[in-house]
Amino acid sequence: LEKGLVLQAVTLAREWLVSWELARYLPERSDRWTSREAREEAEGKLNKGAQALKDGSSVATQLADRELYELWNQLADLRNDLAHGGMRESPRRTERVLFQVKQLVSRLRALVEGSDRSPD
Repeated sequence: LEKGLVLQAVTLAREWLVSWELARYLPERSDRWTSREAREEAEGKLNKGAQALKDGSSVATQLADRELYELWNQLADLRNDLAHGGMRESPRRTERVLFQVKQLVSRLRALVEGSDRSPD
């Protein structure tokens, strides 16, 4: 992101989040973190939680991983805007993309820092 490679930063953030999900929530698969099967399992878990949030499920509002699933939704939408070259009904303006990518990086950093803390 610091080098102005916005699409690459968003793509890397997505893959990083899948890897983080594997390491944190599917530790039995983390030794194979590059395998398609393990990554698809982690993506499936992220997609399921993210969809529950989108659907307004009452369970989703109580999820401990709510922030994670919100990030996944934001990341997917932002990635799609960039990957499709703005060929969507309401594409974001460049300034908005840059703002949201910077926010995303901050939220990912906060997610990691929050997971490193021991419970009070």
